[in-house]
Amino acid sequence: MARAQCRNDAEVQARPFFPYPDLLDQRLAARLALAEKVDRKRLSESKAQRAFARTMERILREDARRTASDFSGSVLDGEVARSSPTRRALGAGYN
Repeated sequence: MARAQCRNDAEVQARPFFPYPDLLDQRLAARLALAEKVDRKRLSESKAQRAFARTMERILREDARRTASDFSGSVLDGEVARSSPTRRALGAGYN
Protein backbone atom coordinates (compact mmCIF):
# COMPACT_ATOMS: atom_id res chain seq x y z
CA MET A 1 0.00 0.00 0.00
CA ALA A 2 2.78 2.43 0.87
CA ARG A 3 4.40 2.09 -2.54
CA ALA A 4 1.07 2.45 -4.35
CA GLN A 5 0.18 5.52 -2.29
CA CYS A 6 3.57 7.07 -3.04
CA ARG A 7 3.09 6.54 -6.78
CA ASN A 8 -0.43 7.92 -6.59
CA ASP A 9 0.76 10.99 -4.69
CA ALA A 10 3.29 11.66 -7.44
CA GLU A 11 0.84 11.08 -10.30
CA VAL A 12 -1.96 13.16 -8.82
CA GLN A 13 0.27 16.23 -9.17
CA ALA A 14 -0.32 16.04 -12.94
CA ARG A 15 -4.11 15.82 -12.61
CA PRO A 16 -4.76 19.46 -13.68
CA PHE A 17 -2.98 18.78 -16.97
CA PHE A 18 -4.88 15.62 -17.95
CA PRO A 19 -7.50 16.05 -20.64
CA TYR A 20 -9.75 13.58 -18.77
CA PRO A 21 -8.81 13.69 -15.07
CA ASP A 22 -11.55 11.20 -14.19
CA LEU A 23 -9.57 8.55 -16.07
CA LEU A 24 -6.53 9.30 -13.92
CA ASP A 25 -8.75 9.00 -10.85
CA GLN A 26 -9.84 5.54 -12.02
CA ARG A 27 -6.21 4.50 -12.44
CA LEU A 28 -5.26 5.73 -8.98
CA ALA A 29 -8.22 4.00 -7.34
CA ALA A 30 -7.46 0.73 -9.12
CA ARG A 31 -3.83 0.83 -8.02
CA LEU A 32 -4.78 1.33 -4.37
CA ALA A 33 -7.45 -1.37 -4.43
CA LEU A 34 -5.05 -3.88 -5.96
CA ALA A 35 -2.25 -2.95 -3.57
CA GLU A 36 -4.54 -3.51 -0.62
CA LYS A 37 -5.44 -6.98 -1.91
CA VAL A 38 -1.77 -7.83 -2.42
CA ASP A 39 -0.88 -6.60 1.08
CA ARG A 40 -3.66 -8.72 2.58
CA LYS A 41 -2.46 -11.76 0.59
CA ARG A 42 -5.76 -11.98 -1.28
CA LEU A 43 -4.04 -11.47 -4.64
CA SER A 44 -0.57 -12.28 -5.95
CA GLU A 45 1.65 -9.57 -7.37
CA SER A 46 1.46 -11.12 -10.86
CA LYS A 47 -2.34 -11.26 -10.78
CA ALA A 48 -2.43 -7.65 -9.60
CA GLN A 49 -0.19 -6.68 -12.53
CA ARG A 50 -2.55 -8.41 -14.97
CA ALA A 51 -5.63 -6.84 -13.38
CA PHE A 52 -4.02 -3.42 -13.57
CA ALA A 53 -3.16 -3.99 -17.23
CA ARG A 54 -6.82 -4.82 -17.94
CA THR A 55 -7.87 -1.65 -16.13
CA MET A 56 -5.42 0.36 -18.20
CA GLU A 57 -6.71 -1.19 -21.43
CA ARG A 58 -10.23 -0.10 -20.48
CA ILE A 59 -9.07 3.41 -19.51
CA LEU A 60 -7.09 3.83 -22.72
CA ARG A 61 -10.01 2.63 -24.85
CA GLU A 62 -12.20 5.23 -23.16
CA ASP A 63 -9.54 7.89 -23.71
CA ALA A 64 -9.34 6.98 -27.41
CA ARG A 65 -13.13 7.12 -27.71
CA ARG A 66 -13.27 10.54 -26.09
CA THR A 67 -10.33 11.86 -28.08
CA ALA A 68 -11.92 10.76 -31.35
CA SER A 69 -15.18 12.32 -30.27
CA ASP A 70 -13.51 15.59 -29.32
CA PHE A 71 -11.94 15.94 -32.74
CA SER A 72 -14.73 14.98 -35.06
CA GLY A 73 -17.58 13.21 -33.37
CA SER A 74 -16.50 10.03 -35.11
CA VAL A 75 -13.77 7.46 -34.76
CA LEU A 76 -10.38 8.70 -35.87
CA ASP A 77 -7.54 6.61 -37.16
CA GLY A 78 -5.42 4.74 -34.64
CA GLU A 79 -2.57 7.23 -34.92
CA VAL A 80 -4.51 9.91 -33.06
CA ALA A 81 -5.49 7.49 -30.31
CA ARG A 82 -1.88 6.31 -29.94
CA SER A 83 -0.66 9.90 -29.56
CA SER A 84 -3.15 10.67 -26.79
CA PRO A 85 -1.68 12.60 -23.86
CA THR A 86 -3.45 10.22 -21.50
CA ARG A 87 -1.80 7.22 -23.15
CA ARG A 88 1.65 8.79 -22.81
CA ALA A 89 1.08 9.98 -19.26
CA LEU A 90 -0.36 6.70 -18.01
CA GLY A 91 2.28 4.50 -19.54
CA ALA A 92 3.74 3.47 -16.18
CA GLY A 93 2.62 0.28 -14.51
CA TYR A 94 0.87 -0.81 -11.38
CA ASN A 95 3.73 -0.36 -8.93
